[in-house]
Amino acid sequence: MTARREPLATTAALLLLGGLLACKPKQPAHSPKELADDIAKIEAALEQREDELGRAGIVVARRSPTAKDAAQTETPAEPIEDTSVQEPTGDPEPTGDEALDAPPSEPTTTTAERPADAGAVQPAAEAEFLRARRAGNTARNRAKRSRARPLTRCEKICELAQTTCELRDRVCTMAGDHPDDVRYEAACRRAGDQCSAATLHCDSCAV
Repeated sequence: MTARREPLATTAALLLLGGLLACKPKQPAHSPKELADDIAKIEAALEQREDELGRAGIVVARRSPTAKDAAQTETPAEPIEDTSVQEPTGDPEPTGDEALDAPPSEPTTTTAERPADAGAVQPAAEAEFLRARRAGNTARNRAKRSRARPLTRCEKICELAQTTCELRDRVCTMAGDHPDDVRYEAACRRAGDQCSAATLHCDSCAV
């Protein structure tokens, strides 16, 4: 009797454990690590697309800084303020009153210029985004071709512009889902710059 009860007890314990595991709450579908992997893939795709544009003779002018450039420009701001504070303490003897009046004017101009420049980039990026969307429609129309003949150089450029603008649409859609992520915002701007440069070459090319 005891030998028969032991298998039944182990079976009941396994069933109970399986029920507890089934009732365990599920983890969220998108973890922060997965989101970081997604933006890394987007940045890699944009880097590859920029190489393709470069091989086609299309140079992308980055009017807006990328995430790495923005991180590098924010860090030097702290030592600049520290040096400006140390200057009046180190040079009181030769300059006198003129040296004391000069340092406070420098940080006020730099702090006033930075928000103005940052605010000026946003409307320019929005206008660039709208212009690239209109130019993308032109690129799609010009990229239509017949399968009976090979692509011309201009048709290749316009077809590349079409796929570049489609990539821009996908990247900016994902950036809208992550409004607080600076990397997604920088990726959207970079994709817009690529679409703008590609469509500009498509429009100026005589098919």
